[in-house]
Amino acid sequence: MTQTKTEWKEQTSKIGWTDVPLSVNRLLGIFKYYNRYISAPEIRREEEMKRLTDMSEESIKSGMAWLKEHRRQYAFSSKNPRGYNRDVQYVRLNVPYTRYQLYGGNYRGITSTIRWNQFNITRKRMKEWQAIVDAHWAKRASFIDQEALRVQQKHLANIVRRVEDEEKNAKQVLSQEQIREGVLKTFDAYRCGNTSSSHGAWSFGLSYCTRYIVSDPDRWEYKKLDKEYKAGDLMDEPDYEEMIRKIVDSTYVTDDTLVVQLPALAERLVAAKKIQYQASKDWHEVMNDIYNKMKEMIE
Repeated sequence: MTQTKTEWKEQTSKIGWTDVPLSVNRLLGIFKYYNRYISAPEIRREEEMKRLTDMSEESIKSGMAWLKEHRRQYAFSSKNPRGYNRDVQYVRLNVPYTRYQLYGGNYRGITSTIRWNQFNITRKRMKEWQAIVDAHWAKRASFIDQEALRVQQKHLANIVRRVEDEEKNAKQVLSQEQIREGVLKTFDAYRCGNTSSSHGAWSFGLSYCTRYIVSDPDRWEYKKLDKEYKAGDLMDEPDYEEMIRKIVDSTYVTDDTLVVQLPALAERLVAAKKIQYQASKDWHEVMNDIYNKMKEMIE
């Protein structure tokens, strides 16, 4: 017995829509996402295969089964204009074999968006998507390994960036002699009735030399410490061994080719931190000596 092909119809109302299941929404987000920077079909296909790695195997299988079951009878659409956003919410129209009529209806708000974004999933398109899924299964383990390595490389890059920033900070510290010179220049400006920036003659060297000087004991970074400090106190020297352990024993970097870089980075970080702490010690010594003499003279 020959099966009669069902004709699709269009109408302007009484259709409605329902959000597709989460797994289906993610699949459609992958297959229908348009990246204008990727024009080559083979590269786009490879990207779609990789993005499927973010889904569980069960979600992929159940989502594909749902699409195969519904795609013949129902039209689909999306709530976001143009449907280009990766966070787009896809919907299935509620009436079988029915689409919104493009022109002639009095569409408003979200209904107008649904009308413009509606689409059908053809048999050919479904086969193309299934082929991408089938190819994905063969490469899934490799994709997962690549992504894991990429994430570890990102964590390593963050460590490298932190070390380089601290090394730059260490190069900006001032010697005791420069600190004393800054005091004289700053007070000379005041003596002559001139104003000075909040950093005085030390410029930003003041900030780099006072990383371990307590400016305001009521600030949250001091309150979370085990020890209580007063304004102007020199903080205890950092636990450099703990600093090294946090980098070398990082649970975020486990690939052998990356782990070997951690000890040297840890040593560089400690070296930079030691320079900064010594600078704070110098500042504390010089400025306390000057302050005490000024206080004694005024009193």
